[in-house]
Amino acid sequence: MDTLLEQSQPVTGRGKGTGLRYIPVPDFSLVPRRLIEQVKPRQCSPDQLYSLGPMICKNPFNLLGVFAPMDQGSPAFGQIKGFLWASINPLDRKIHVHILSVDPEYQGKGIIEEAGNILEKIRARQKLKGVVFKTTRPKAMEKMGFKRSETVLMEA
Repeated sequence: MDTLLEQSQPVTGRGKGTGLRYIPVPDFSLVPRRLIEQVKPRQCSPDQLYSLGPMICKNPFNLLGVFAPMDQGSPAFGQIKGFLWASINPLDRKIHVHILSVDPEYQGKGIIEEAGNILEKIRARQKLKGVVFKTTRPKAMEKMGFKRSETVLMEA
């Protein structure tokens, strides 16, 4: 398997009009706290995620990237408006999305589809079997063509 991130080869989606571009980043400290805080249900506190960030980012199976406006004329140009954290599971050879978070003004504008397109390109380049989203919004994922898994997530 090639190195996961292949930072020298930028990955972009199909440009469905989100107005955002995906930029791989090497560190959770670049992700604005508000984007982590809005994730529900929260897997861990933002402080825990920031403290674990360096260890997570050293793992070559992890993907971390942010979404920022592409229009240089936009007043929001250069501001981070969303982020994606995913990893490759070497056992099932699938990309597992841990967190996808975007500012409210960009929600419902195709960012889930754009993230899916980006991950699909990575999946194809790495010759992986698929992409798995852990979500609290299954209907949004089904509209994109994702199917409910046969596996049921159980918690204690």
